Amino acid sequence: MMPRELTLTTIGLSLHDDLLIKSLLQIVNARTRDRWHFRDDMESDVALCDPESALVPLVQKHAQRNGSPRCISLVHEGLEPIRGTSVLAAPVRAADFIAMLDSVSSGLTTSAHASSASPRGDAIGTNSISSQPPSFGLLMHDLFAQASNDVYRIDSANVTLHVIPATRVWLLVQPLEEDDITQLLRSPPDLTLTRLSRDHAQRLLADDRINPYPVESLLWRAGLQGAQDRLLPGLPHDARFALRRWPDFGRLKHEQAHFRMAALLTRAPHDLDELANTSAQTHELARGFINACALCDLITVRPPASRATTVSATAASFDRPSSRYAGIFRSIRGALGFLQSSG
Repeated sequence: MMPRELTLTTIGLSLHDDLLIKSLLQIVNARTRDRWHFRDDMESDVALCDPESALVPLVQKHAQRNGSPRCISLVHEGLEPIRGTSVLAAPVRAADFIAMLDSVSSGLTTSAHASSASPRGDAIGTNSISSQPPSFGLLMHDLFAQASNDVYRIDSANVTLHVIPATRVWLLVQPLEEDDITQLLRSPPDLTLTRLSRDHAQRLLADDRINPYPVESLLWRAGLQGAQDRLLPGLPHDARFALRRWPDFGRLKHEQAHFRMAALLTRAPHDLDELANTSAQTHELARGFINACALCDLITVRPPASRATTVSATAASFDRPSSRYAGIFRSIRGALGFLQSSG
C-alpha cells in the first residue's frame, strides 16, 4: 500500500514544544507508515493540543462538525490530558512520536483535508466554533499564538469585533467603548468565536466602514483583569521574566505600581515571587502585570535561577538570537540521539 499524505497541526503549545514538534515531524518521516506534513490550521488530520489551551473546545467543536482533526494531548508532568484523547508525554521522544503517528494513521480512513464529503466553512459562509473559554485573555493568547491569517469574529452580547491573528489588529467600524470592553472582559466570559469563510472575510475587508485598530490596548486590559490566579500557558511559575521593551503607558491603562514593576523587569529578571515582594504588590497584581506584558509580546522568559549558571552569564547571552532557541535545539538533539539509539 502506498503511504498516504497526512497532516498535523499544533494547538496552544509553547514555542519550545511547537518548534520541537515541527522539527521532529521532518526528521521522523522516513520511519513512519505514512508521510506527515505540518499544516497551520484546523483542517488538519491531527491536532496536537496543550490540554490547558483555551482553543481546545474550538478544536473539538470543529472536529464534531467536520470529522477532523483528531485531538491528541501533549501532556507535561503534573497535567491531565483532555478527556477522551490519546496522550503523547512530554518531553517528547522520537520513538514515542513515531508510535503516536503510526497509531493515529491506522485509525484514519482518509485524509480529512482531502475529503470532499466533509462540510467546509467556505461552503456555509462561516465556521462557527463556539465555546466557553476560561477568559477572554486566555482565548486571545491561544488565538494569537496560532498566527493564523484567517478572519475570526468574536461575539459577546451586544459586542462584535473581528480579528486577524497574524496581523494583530482588530477590525472595527469604530473604537470600542468602555462598556464594550467591560462586556468582553467579564467573568465568566460569554463569548462565541467564529472563523469566517474566505468569501465572507473578503467582503468584510472590502467594507469601507471597517478600520484596523491595534490589539495591544485590549490585550493589556485582558491580561490585567483576566485570570489573576494563574499565569498564562507557556509562562512557568518558577521562571524569571524580563521586559523586551517598555510598555507604552501613554496608551495603556495603568497604575503607579505598573511603573515600578516595569522598572524592575527592565533592570533584571525576576520570578513571580521576587516581583511581588520587591515591588510590594500582591501576587495577583504581579501575575496580572506579567500576563498583560505576555499578551502584548513584551515579556521574555528565562530559566529559574537554580538552573542558570550565573545571572551575569544568562543576562549576557539572553538577547542573542541563538539563545531563544537554545533549549529547543537541545531537545531536538536529544530526540535525534534517542532516534539513532533506537534504530
